[in-house]
Amino acid sequence: FIKQAYGDSAEAEVGYRSASSAASHSSMSFWLDSYSGLTRVAYGGVDPAVTIVPTAGNQVQLLGFDLGAWPNANRQSQVTVTDLGTGVPILSTGPITVLGSTPTSFRFASAVSTGGFSIRFGPDGFNVGIDNIAFLAGPVPEPGTALLLAAGVALLAGRRLRRTTG
Repeated sequence: FIKQAYGDSAEAEVGYRSASSAASHSSMSFWLDSYSGLTRVAYGGVDPAVTIVPTAGNQVQLLGFDLGAWPNANRQSQVTVTDLGTGVPILSTGPITVLGSTPTSFRFASAVSTGGFSIRFGPDGFNVGIDNIAFLAGPVPEPGTALLLAAGVALLAGRRLRRTTG
């Protein structure tokens, strides 16, 4: 079973949950290789979910992840990624086929949250696993800093426009 602290940092806590992977555990399990050629895969249980929650004063940017199936077997799954701060799904695939030969990759350009993210797949997580969960976590930018940056960019754009037209 995957220990609770695996993947945690000072900026974010990562959790691996399953509705019923064993009577005494609610954690997903670890598998070294073979899921569509991926290594170090988290799998197991019914309705598995990975959560990435920022610690106080931080935010998380979800960059992407890969799903893989047991070797030489195509498995049915579905994926839902939810912003835990707003409760709004940012991805809901409906039924998909995860190939045992090639990972199925998901990438995000602008998924940022101060509440974190939940990545759910399944409903059966024994023959479909998740790997390469990429995210950045760090302090929430202060509004004053963002406004100052925007004002500076606007000033530079205005000067450049004045030079090219004058």
